[in-house]
Amino acid sequence: MCDVAAVRRMVAQTEAAYGRIDVLINNAGIFQSWAQPEDVPLAEWDLVFDTDLKSAFVASQAAGAGMLVRGSGAIVNIGSIAGVIGLALTTAYSAAKAGMIGMTKAMAVDWAPRGVRVNLIAPAFIATPANQALRDDDTARRAVEAQTPMGRFGTVDEIAAAAVFLASRAAAYITGEVLLVDGGWTAQ
Repeated sequence: MCDVAAVRRMVAQTEAAYGRIDVLINNAGIFQSWAQPEDVPLAEWDLVFDTDLKSAFVASQAAGAGMLVRGSGAIVNIGSIAGVIGLALTTAYSAAKAGMIGMTKAMAVDWAPRGVRVNLIAPAFIATPANQALRDDDTARRAVEAQTPMGRFGTVDEIAAAAVFLASRAAAYITGEVLLVDGGWTAQ
């Protein structure tokens, strides 16, 4: 669940310790239970939206305030291909990630004239501890690899490299973009 007061404290403490925040990476997220839409409990829907969407909005508001005063900064949201294409049995997750895309684009339009860039990375399946069980299931792992033209899960380093690029001066003229880091999944 998104603890608004805690997020605001975190931003205030970071600014107090370092003077300012130049880059915010919104990477908080949880997945939902694999389920048909009619079987998703409303409590799980709320938890996914609070964690995956509301927390990014609250953190962007809090860190964005200082960026807007200075007229510079970069926010990089971590979304998912599920927000672009929708994945079966992930209604809450797909909806929250689609909402993050809309939020990213709207903030980018509103804040670009004030010097703050807002972009989103939409990964496909990335090898993390959170999906170890999926990768350990030979049938599930092979299905993901077969759906991915590059034939493998992505790595955390590949997402980090995309985030470093979007946060850097090399991306100074990029805002409101959805960067698909998906091994070709959505190109099909």
